[in-house]
Amino acid sequence: MPKNIATREDWLNLGLTFFNKKGEAALVVEKMAKSLGVSKTSYYWHFKTRDHFLLELAEHWVKMGTISYIKASKKYQSDREKLFQLTKEVFIQGHNLNSIRFWRDLSKESNAIEDIVKNVELQRIEYIQSLLASDFDNDEARNRADMLYHYFLGWSERHRGIFIDEGEFDMLWKNIIEPIVNPDIS
Repeated sequence: MPKNIATREDWLNLGLTFFNKKGEAALVVEKMAKSLGVSKTSYYWHFKTRDHFLLELAEHWVKMGTISYIKASKKYQSDREKLFQLTKEVFIQGHNLNSIRFWRDLSKESNAIEDIVKNVELQRIEYIQSLLASDFDNDEARNRADMLYHYFLGWSERHRGIFIDEGEFDMLWKNIIEPIVNPDIS
C-alpha cells in the first residue's frame, strides 16, 4: 500500500482551514497529520519549527485571503464593477477566510506576524480606497474604505460559518454597501 504524502501546500491549506475556525489552538500537528492521512514527521519535513509554520501560514493567508481577491477583481473594467465583484466574492465566500481576530491575537506574540497583519489591513483598505478615488476626494475615499472594511469585519464575525447566496448579497449591497460607496446615494 503506497504511503500518503502531504505537500507543503497541503499543510498550509489545512492549517489555514483549522486556524480560520479556532485560531492557533486548532493547529495541533497530530490532528492535522491525521486529517491529511500522514505522520507528523511530514510536518517537520516541511517546517522546522512551529514559528516557521506560523509565519508561512500567515503568508499563505495573505495570498489566499487578500491577494487572490484583489487579483480576481482586477479583471473587471470600471472601479465600481471591481468593487462590486470584490465585495461580492468576499461576502459570499471570503468571510470564511476572515480570521483577522485570530491573527491579531497571534501578532501579540510575534513581531513578524504583527507586521504581516498590519500590512494586510493597510493593503485591503488602500485597495478599496483606490477603487473609490474616482468618486470621492482622497480623505473621503479613505474614510469610506475604512468604513466598508470594518463593516465587513464585524459582519463576517457575526456570520462565521453562515453562507449567503447572491440574492442575499444583492440585498446587502443595495441596503448597506452601496450607500457607503456610491456618491449618488449618500
